Amino acid sequence: ALIVAQLDIAEQVAISHSRELAYRLLGNAHEDVVTAFETYLKDSFQFASCHRFSSEKWAEIANKKMRGNPFQNMERAEKLFSILGLGLFADLDAKARRRLALNFEKRHVVGHNLGIADEKFADVSESDNVGETVELLAHETEGFARDCLRVIKRVEQALPEFHPGTA
Repeated sequence: ALIVAQLDIAEQVAISHSRELAYRLLGNAHEDVVTAFETYLKDSFQFASCHRFSSEKWAEIANKKMRGNPFQNMERAEKLFSILGLGLFADLDAKARRRLALNFEKRHVVGHNLGIADEKFADVSESDNVGETVELLAHETEGFARDCLRVIKRVEQALPEFHPGTA
């Protein structure tokens, strides 16, 4: 709901004030989706792991597999959740998986490169050119948020640690 409210404000600003300010507001909303998603994945993985594994096993996982932020990368996040027996993105079709991957890359460009496509993003997007401003659209950001929410709901439903007392 907060993301949708941010997107609505960005659209209003685009009409009444400044397209540049609207772009920055869209970028903030987009980044908030990524941040909320990766934080949820990190915390839920840690929560479930600490309940399932010994302190020693958890320390081993944390030291070897959680360097940097593996939840900013779909492949690394998927490998970590496979330790818990969960196919993190199994409910997403190829199109949705591609959309997630593209939006993770887009977040990097918007957050760290003022929205200007670099070589890595141009290679991933296959439609953006180096040096051009990456397009941010409210409806695409909302779709990205919905994809993330689908994954979050899957995690929440699939991990028994979130449902104590049920067998």
